Amino acid sequence: MELPGQPVVAKTVTPDFGYGIGKALSGGTREDSILGDPNHKGYLIRSYYYNAREKVYKNVAKNLFVGAGLSFEIRRKINLGDTTNNATPSSVYDNRHGFPKDRYSANGFLFNVEYITRDNPNRAYKGIFFDAGVRINQKWIGSTKNSVQVTTDFRKYFSLSPSNPEMVLAFWNWGSYLVSGDIPYLELPGTGRDGTYRSGRGYTSQYFKGTQFNDTELELRFPILANKFLSGVAFGNLQTGNDEHGTKVFQVFQPGYGAGLRVLFNKRTRTNLALDYAYGRFGRKGFFLNLNETF
Repeated sequence: MELPGQPVVAKTVTPDFGYGIGKALSGGTREDSILGDPNHKGYLIRSYYYNAREKVYKNVAKNLFVGAGLSFEIRRKINLGDTTNNATPSSVYDNRHGFPKDRYSANGFLFNVEYITRDNPNRAYKGIFFDAGVRINQKWIGSTKNSVQVTTDFRKYFSLSPSNPEMVLAFWNWGSYLVSGDIPYLELPGTGRDGTYRSGRGYTSQYFKGTQFNDTELELRFPILANKFLSGVAFGNLQTGNDEHGTKVFQVFQPGYGAGLRVLFNKRTRTNLALDYAYGRFGRKGFFLNLNETF
């Protein structure tokens, strides 16, 4: 099985709300309070973004796949909105970790193992999906810094009714952990930084972030109409991560929750449209639109 890469070339405006999981800071320097502001003041980061990724999986046993590939994340003409040194979280992070403020490259090798028994990739009623991966960024292929990251993605689906298999309790846990080296600020794992960019509903992408990050989600799915054209969901999530003030992953958790509708397009493929409204802390809330289930 091969997953084709989709090259990206974009001029981006990225909202940034600081580093960490939102734990209140006592003491520390001015730069500490900017990097890990518990009130999550917003900043804008402008840049040109280039991405190319290619990964190939091979079926080596029943339901078991191994994969390998390459990924290139490149940003140029980064504007941090920092008119004075150490005025924004990204500026503080770049200074501490030795990254240029106006550009970076995060180029690496990808190695993954997958085990899949779910009955449908678009809208599973039962089974599991598990993926574990290692990313190795290397200077000799153009990366600004060397680093090693480990990722895990586990999903389990429970059908709650023999007569209505669409009534499902779905569980998802995604994590990313820096083992060694340094990664650029905009490549830190965090909210919405899973492989499908859908985790942490209730917050914008990378609202929370750290070098160690984990997100857990639970969703109840149920039919509304007898013909299954319209269904509903209720969901909640918990995010946790580290910061540079001593907080470790799994010590502090931030919640998100909400509900939504599903509009079925095709019964055979179970393709649907997902419309969710979610709430988080710090006044965060928003509408989230996806093709097919969030996970």
